[in-house]
Amino acid sequence: MGEPYFLSNNPDFAVDYGLNVEPTVTNDKWTVSVGCTGRVSFTVSVRGKEAHSSTPHLGRNAIYDMCDVINSIRRISPGRFELDDFEAEMPVNVAMIEGGRAINIVPGQCKITCERRIFPGENPQEIMETIGLALQNLEHVEAECDFNPNVQLPYIVDRNEEVVSLVLDSFHQRLGFRPDLRIELGRTDSVYLYHDGGIKTVIAGPGHMGHAPNEYINTDRLLEFTEVLLTVLEEPKSR
Repeated sequence: MGEPYFLSNNPDFAVDYGLNVEPTVTNDKWTVSVGCTGRVSFTVSVRGKEAHSSTPHLGRNAIYDMCDVINSIRRISPGRFELDDFEAEMPVNVAMIEGGRAINIVPGQCKITCERRIFPGENPQEIMETIGLALQNLEHVEAECDFNPNVQLPYIVDRNEEVVSLVLDSFHQRLGFRPDLRIELGRTDSVYLYHDGGIKTVIAGPGHMGHAPNEYINTDRLLEFTEVLLTVLEEPKSR
C-alpha cells in the first residue's frame, strides 16, 4: 500500500511509463497485459421474521428469501471483453453470506457480500443500476442493497503506446516472438500507477496465476524474463 501513498504525496513525480512485473504466463505461454479490471462491491440485506424452529409458520426465513435474491443476481448478464484472440466474461460474484443466529431459530436476517469486476470501457454506474433494478423487480422480497462508494476503476493502455511496443519488441529480440495481448482479470499495482500517477503501465512477468495452492514460477520462464527485462531497460538508452 506504499505505492498509492507515495504517488498521492509526490504529485510532481513523473516517468515516461511503467512495467509491472506480475505473472502473465498462461498455459506456459507468454502474454503481455495492457490493462486491468476494476471492481464494484456491494452488500444485499434481507430481513425476515424470527420464530422458533418448531413453529416456522410464525416466522419468515430470511435465508430462503436470499435464495431468490441470489438467483436474481445470477440471471444478470455478465460483462464481456475482447482484445484480439483474448476473450473474457465477468458475472457478479456472490462471495460471502451471513445469516441466522441459532439452529433452533428461523433466521430473521441474511446478508451477502458481492463484487462485479469492471472491464475497460464499461460504465460502473450502469453496472450498479442494472444490479439495483434486478433487485427492485423481485416479488415478495424486500432487499436492501448498499454499494461501496470506493469503486475501483479499470484501465487499458492503447496498443500503439511506446511502452507496449518496447515490451513486445524486447520479447521479440530475446525470444523471437511477440506475445499476445490481454488484460489482467484481477487487479495489480499498475492501477495505482495509471490512476494515481498518470503512468501508462503494462504488465509482464514470470509465473502463473498467484494466490493459489502450490503457486510456483517456472525457472525457464524466469530466466527468459531476466533477458527480456534487461532488453527493456537497455532499449531506451539506444533511442
